[in-house]
Amino acid sequence: MRVFGNLINRITENTKSHPVKDGGATITAYSDRYAGTVYDIVDGRVYVQEDKATRIDNNGMSDSQDYHYERDFNGRVFIFGKNRKGRYVQVQYNAKTNRWNQVEGGNGVRFGDRDKHYDFGF
Repeated sequence: MRVFGNLINRITENTKSHPVKDGGATITAYSDRYAGTVYDIVDGRVYVQEDKATRIDNNGMSDSQDYHYERDFNGRVFIFGKNRKGRYVQVQYNAKTNRWNQVEGGNGVRFGDRDKHYDFGF
């Protein structure tokens, strides 16, 4: 687990939520969050595609942010798998070893909702 970044991101990415195909997902980065959709689950790996998030508030460079979300079939794809503790972590395939490995410093995820947040402090 990373020990830096936004505390809310660190806490919520470690909740044991369960992915549902076509359900919502929130990808947690250092202090930002990206809304996404679970578009496939294969062999225990969860494929999440980033949604289009359009800001709908007028709060400027504020932590109070509201977004409208819609599916983006051209959005970035993130792949998550369970680690030994049963938590979902970002993974990538290594063709040389024919294995899926955890991405060092990778993003976290929580399932069940879509949430976008941009941290203007960085």
